[in-house]
Amino acid sequence: MGALSTASLFISKIPWLKIALSAAGFLLGVAQGAASLVRR
Repeated sequence: MGALSTASLFISKIPWLKIALSAAGFLLGVAQGAASLVRR
């Protein structure tokens, strides 16, 4: 829990990192959705 709060504090100091992380999470979700469609 301590490491997580430290990481979120670090991320909140760097706005572009937060944007990059959310973009990466979105792309990962899209990639997983595409992979599940391809497997069918």
